[in-house]
Amino acid sequence: MHAKTANVRRDFLQKTTTEISQKYAHIPIEDLNVSGQLSTVNRQLSNGIQL
Repeated sequence: MHAKTANVRRDFLQKTTTEISQKYAHIPIEDLNVSGQLSTVNRQLSNGIQL
């Protein structure tokens, strides 16, 4: 049962990423510095982020 669920998820991700890569020429990716946002210096952001 666990293997079947894992395979369904893997298949969905494979099909979705293939479709996106074929549809769009450029895909922007943002790298977030979560540890920096959670610092005590930036309290407004750290209060908004729940890990």
